[in-house]
Amino acid sequence: MSKTVREIAIALGADASSMVKEKQRIRDEFKRQNIKPKKQGNRFVVSDKDADKVITKLKAKVEDSLNTDEESSKKNEEIRRLNSKIEGYADDFKDMLKNQQELTARSQQLEYETHEQKEKLLSTQKELDDSAEKSNQLQEKMDKVENASLWDRVFKRWN
Repeated sequence: MSKTVREIAIALGADASSMVKEKQRIRDEFKRQNIKPKKQGNRFVVSDKDADKVITKLKAKVEDSLNTDEESSKKNEEIRRLNSKIEGYADDFKDMLKNQQELTARSQQLEYETHEQKEKLLSTQKELDDSAEKSNQLQEKMDKVENASLWDRVFKRWN
């Protein structure tokens, strides 16, 4: 007994909407396996043995395709998961960068304020030194005045 391409397609579970496509896949598989259909009346047929080989091969291809799709799906899911992690790390990095910029700005502000306070301190120190110098000069004059005699005080000769 022998089978037609249509019978093989039905055996593979093809429905009416995909029948043409399935029949072409079967013909392509005939060519790959070097199977020559024989004309029997107005139909081309292959032996049951050849039909079984084609059915087995095409079912294996469908299964491989499903496995590949499943593997691809798993890989895509893994990629989505890793991308999600990367996005999380990127967000963390952006936050860290923002915080570092804020800290740098604050550090610069503190440096500026420290510099200003140092300048004020130096200015105040200079004023205190000047004041101390004037105070010493006045103290020296007072000592001279106090140590001068009455006669020298009257004529202001204590210089």
